[in-house]
Amino acid sequence: MINNTQYFAKKQITMLLSALGISLVIAFYCLLNNPIFALANEDTLEADTVYLTKVGFSLAPTDLGNWLTRKSKGSFTETEIIKAIADLSSPSKEIQTQGIMALTSMGPTGRPALRNLENSSEGLVKTLAKSCLEMVGNQSSRTEIAVIRTLTTSSPELAMRGILEVFPILDDELTLDFARKSLFELTWRKSAPDQLILDALSSPSKTQRILAWEMLIPAQKMLPKDLLRQNIKDKSPEVRFLIAATLSRNLDSLGFESLIELLPVLPENKAQEAEDLLLEITGDFAPQELTKNKGTPKGNSGIWKKWWTEINGEKLLPEFTQKIPTSEDQTKIKALIRDLGDDNFETREKASTKIKALGDLVVPSLRSLTNSLDVEIKGRAKSLLEEMGESKSKPISPSLVRILALKKTKGLLPALLAYFPVAESDEQFNEFLESAILYARQQPLPDAAVLKSLNAENLRVKLASGMLLLPFDDANSKETVKTILTDKSPWIRNRMALALVNLADKSAVPVLINTLADLNQEQSSDTDAFLFELAGANLPTDLPASPSDRKKTKDAWLAWWSKNADKTSLTKSLLGNLQAISNGNTIISSMANNQVLELDRNGKARWTITGLSGPMDAQALPNGRILITEHHNMKITERSTKGDILWTKTVTSNPLSATRLRSGLTSITCRNMILEVDRSGKEILNLPRPQSDIMSAERLRDGSYLIATNQMTLLKIDRTGKESNIIRLPLGVASHANDILQDGTVILPLTWHNKLQEIDPSGKVVLDITVNQPTAAVRLPNKNILIATQTVPPKLIEFDRTGKQLSEKQALHPVFRIRTR
Repeated sequence: MINNTQYFAKKQITMLLSALGISLVIAFYCLLNNPIFALANEDTLEADTVYLTKVGFSLAPTDLGNWLTRKSKGSFTETEIIKAIADLSSPSKEIQTQGIMALTSMGPTGRPALRNLENSSEGLVKTLAKSCLEMVGNQSSRTEIAVIRTLTTSSPELAMRGILEVFPILDDELTLDFARKSLFELTWRKSAPDQLILDALSSPSKTQRILAWEMLIPAQKMLPKDLLRQNIKDKSPEVRFLIAATLSRNLDSLGFESLIELLPVLPENKAQEAEDLLLEITGDFAPQELTKNKGTPKGNSGIWKKWWTEINGEKLLPEFTQKIPTSEDQTKIKALIRDLGDDNFETREKASTKIKALGDLVVPSLRSLTNSLDVEIKGRAKSLLEEMGESKSKPISPSLVRILALKKTKGLLPALLAYFPVAESDEQFNEFLESAILYARQQPLPDAAVLKSLNAENLRVKLASGMLLLPFDDANSKETVKTILTDKSPWIRNRMALALVNLADKSAVPVLINTLADLNQEQSSDTDAFLFELAGANLPTDLPASPSDRKKTKDAWLAWWSKNADKTSLTKSLLGNLQAISNGNTIISSMANNQVLELDRNGKARWTITGLSGPMDAQALPNGRILITEHHNMKITERSTKGDILWTKTVTSNPLSATRLRSGLTSITCRNMILEVDRSGKEILNLPRPQSDIMSAERLRDGSYLIATNQMTLLKIDRTGKESNIIRLPLGVASHANDILQDGTVILPLTWHNKLQEIDPSGKVVLDITVNQPTAAVRLPNKNILIATQTVPPKLIEFDRTGKQLSEKQALHPVFRIRTR
């Protein structure tokens, strides 16, 4: 309680300030016993407005824009500092505001003068000087983010200009991430990139050019085809690397060749990134000399050049085409596979004999049956594969298809279309189709084989043909794509509509939503994810409690779209792609220190969240927040990178991990149960394991879970808890920080065996690495494995796919689990 003396003193100050014309808002700020710089939730526009007003800022867009422009200067003259100090000391509210904004925009440059003013003045001026010191000190990031968010809402154009200007001098990771995210949303607030960003590609500032490309690359499918190619000769190697890496991922040979040329001139860390990407693309077909050569990536340029010159697409194509059965053989195989499930034993035996006679041609189809729901077919498929010596007939490598595309191999698209009906899995089909689309994007006209396949009976071929027309703008291609949206197959309508909405075609959204009622939850999981990302916090209020109620889900989203279509930008859903251009960071959960931190590629901490309660897991979310599993207090918290709690779910058991699913639900793993909860915290699924045997678990695309248990097993449970696919793990499970992959592969750090093992879905150990006390492991995007150890000091060690150690660095803190982004 304020005593009488304090009350009358503060009343007199208020009267004095009023007489001087000082804003009552500033007066209120001065009367506080403790200045308010941090609100309970700083992550809102309302909080930013309150904050900026309290510290004396003008909220006029021109003033906020000028603040960013002035800050971008980085250095200031003595005359400018003296004038700003004089303005701050003025009795005029307007002039005083100018002084506050001028001094806080100067950053550390104005700090000595502010400190002198604080020490030499009294009353209001002293308080304002102290406030300004806070804003250029430990509140600098808070102030920068507040200005950017407020200006983004009031004047998008000024915000874009301001962010582009100030970005090169920003040094706080939180501000940099927020500025990047805000600029991306502004860049794509319409269906085409803003001209300011396109103009920035020619900026004299290398940092601005890199930033502009970072805004464009996540939505590159909506860019002019040749924009990347036209800029491949940028004078900066770092900019050329960004462009070349993007073109290489698009299977454009110009980008691949440029990446090789850049190896000797890039900084060591970027050269390593470049070679990692080359290895990721080429996979099993990478130059063999690299395994013998002990040189650095910068020194491997000659090996890559020689390899690229000698590899021949036309000679490689038969490795693919020889594994494709003719249409007659496909018909025969389909009938024989049907006979494998016949009630008559003799029929099944005859089918098995005939299948074996077909040899390698039938292997892809048999592999696809090893996950069949029919126990008889599944068992016979596995037995036949073993009898036929399946290991001698390896699956077609995705790297082979990528290299054929890079080499612009004639006949690739007809070969892929012929193979799609017998593709071993949906995952393989989707991966090969993505390569085919990237290949087609570089062609001037649609391939004749594509046009012939538009009415194919096989759904995969029909869908692929439609997808392969998407890169073309001619009237016939566009009309054909619209026709496919009315196909009788809901799966084809769904896939085509999803592709179109990702190209910002709003007309496809109702088609996409209508397929929700015709497909099960697994088939439409990425549709659910797209809609949740699109809606953000503005979700339909009448979504059913159970996502499995597809008709009600469809009706709720249709109603939501009819109300929100005009004010919703489809490019908002691309925001999650922004993270993909800056991957390579490692998120560490340090249970021993009650901290979670993120390390960049160089091992530098970008942010650290302290004061946690046994953090066993942490996932970076697309919105920049961190989902943390706090084992000791039985909570899952969603936090800002400053540690502010923005969402909490309390559970009844100590959690081991938590994952935010693409649908917006949160999956939580405990030793004795697996939960799925919605945003309100309501349980959607509860799979009890009363035997408390869970060590780690991963949700698969079909909604089931793969569990590594303390009983030396890996098993699958469906959404009713029924077990299947039980595999014995040779050395058991030693850690909770295992990496379970979507294809059923599991990577196990076996701490006390001083080993790491990778075990494929059949239970075979495909990689066995000796490493001292591994405690956590994760598969990297380039297929390498990152391992954390519990040695002193703790280490992060990267191994390639053969088990060769590539790098080692200290982890700064004891590691319980690692994730990457």
